[in-house]
Amino acid sequence: MRSLLAITVAKLAMKVSRVTGAGGSSLPGLIAKKFDPDILRKLAANNFPRGVIVVTGTNGKTTTTSLIANALGRSGMSFVHNKSGSNM
Repeated sequence: MRSLLAITVAKLAMKVSRVTGAGGSSLPGLIAKKFDPDILRKLAANNFPRGVIVVTGTNGKTTTTSLIANALGRSGMSFVHNKSGSNM
């Protein structure tokens, strides 16, 4: 129930952000974590049985994730990717 509430409120925040033109793609994730601090673990366990790739660092994250997304796309694998370059 907690996860469902977190996802619902995060989706609402995303829609409000888009309608107002505020941008900020990390806001929905930050809000979801307030409602359910374990939301990322739960979503990953239930939706990504093949694993998750996480890219961290100071510089080059957007370029690195774009390269990974390109490679996965060309291989025919399905994946989820934040194209905006947000850190969240």
